[in-house]
Formats: sequence, structure tokens, C-alpha cells
Amino acid sequence: VLANGGASILAASLFLITDNPCYVAAIVGVFAAAAADTWATEWGQTYGGRPLDLRSFRRVNAGQSGAISLVGLSATIMGSLTVSATGAAAGMIGWSSVLPVSLAGICASLLDSLVGAWFQGIWIDKSGRKNVGSSCKFPANWAKGWEKTASIKKDFDFDNRIVDFG
Repeated sequence: VLANGGASILAASLFLITDNPCYVAAIVGVFAAAAADTWATEWGQTYGGRPLDLRSFRRVNAGQSGAISLVGLSATIMGSLTVSATGAAAGMIGWSSVLPVSLAGICASLLDSLVGAWFQGIWIDKSGRKNVGSSCKFPANWAKGWEKTASIKKDFDFDNRIVDFG
């Protein structure tokens, strides 16, 4: 919420100060990126099968951060295009801006996946089940990601909250 809301509030504030329509396009782009990421996650986990980990290029379980599927990638494109086209239909951006704003949303969603693949911590509990997205509330071992975050501060983890803020 903070990443999407904060970025759009910043862009809206800059628009109010400068009256530059590029900041309105940035607002639409923020929400296009959010839709791209959300649609990719939901559709990819539900219908995407076993996605490809962007770090190891191996098949992993659905829902693992940093992994993509063809269904998820298609949903990324559809989500970003839908929000961008809605912004154009509402008169927020011109129709000529739909493609560049959509591409920005798609790139932001893919960047989120790359950051998740390389940095986000994944922890495995004693049963071998992966806890994706945040550190476990029970004894667990680090599996991949930002390996030393748990030693920086007891309850800190480079998890999905940090990835989505960036």
C-alpha cells in the first residue's frame, strides 16, 4: 500500500506544484505496475503451473517470489494495459501514452520479480515447506535471498514488504 500510495501521492503532489501532465502519467503508471504485479501473482499462482525461478532458471513451486510463468507474464501485460487504457479512457493520459505507460508498468512488475529472485529471503521450516515472502514465526532455516538480514536486527528480513516498497 505504501509503495503504490506513496508513489502516486508524490506524483500527484508534483503535478499540483508544476501542472506538468507527465506526473499524471506517472500516477497511471504506478497503478499499472501494481495491477501488473497483482494480476501476475494471482493468475500465475492459480493457472501458471510450475514457474521458472529467475535466479536459478529451475522450476519452482507456484507462489515463490522471483519466479515467473507464461500465464503470469501474460497477466502482467494484460493488467498493465488494462489500467493504462482505463487511464486514457478517463482522460488522464492520451491514447498515445497507453503503450509507454503500459511498458513502464510491465517493467516495474518484472523488476519486482528480479529483486524478489535475488534478494528476498525465503525460509524453510522443519517440515521442508517454504515460507515465501517473510521470515517465519517459528524455527526455520534460511534458504535463499539476503542471507544476513536476520543478524542485522532480530525481526528484520528482506521480505516482500521491502521488495514491494522499492
